[in-house]
This record gives sequence, C-alpha cells and structure tokens, in this order.
Amino acid sequence: MERIAQLLETCTTARLLFTQKLPQALGFSDYAHFAKTFKRLTGMTPKQFNQNYQV
Repeated sequence: MERIAQLLETCTTARLLFTQKLPQALGFSDYAHFAKTFKRLTGMTPKQFNQNYQV
C-alpha cells in the first residue's frame, strides 16, 4: 500500500519499523496487520527488512 511505500522512502531509523505506535500512525489497526501487509508488499517482514537494509 502507499503508506508502506512512503514509509520505506522516508524511514530514517531501522527501529522505527519495530515500534508499536507506527502501525497506528499509518492507519493500521494493530502491529500484526501492519506486519502482514508489509510482508505482502515487500516480500519480507519488518525485522528482515531492518536486518537487510539497516536504514
């Protein structure tokens, strides 16, 4: 979704993807919903993204 694409473009810290407040700020109902959507769109979990890219 566009919200995750924007996040990936503007994210300045890897830990941002792990915060529990981030999904709510992006309009997701909870972290699990955010993580599932993130994986569907990027092919990796937020944790895998952080490990691979160290934003």
